[in-house]
Amino acid sequence: MLFFHFLSQLNYECSYCSQDLGCLLLQPNLQKFCWDILAFLGAIWLIRSKERQTSKNLWKASNMRLSPGPWN
Repeated sequence: MLFFHFLSQLNYECSYCSQDLGCLLLQPNLQKFCWDILAFLGAIWLIRSKERQTSKNLWKASNMRLSPGPWN
C-alpha cells in the first residue's frame, strides 16, 4: 500500500514539474524513475507468477509419483 502511495506522490511531482519552469529539467528524470519503478514491479510479479507455476508443476509431479499405478 505504501508503495502505491509513493507512486501517486511521484506522479503528482511529475505533473507539478511540468507546470513549473524551474523544475522543467527535473521532470524527465522523475518520469524515468517512475517508469523504472513500475518495470521493477512488473519484474517482481513476473518472477512470482513463474514461482507459482513451478510450485504447481512440482506438486503435480510429486502427486504423480505418489499415486499408485494400475500395475499395483
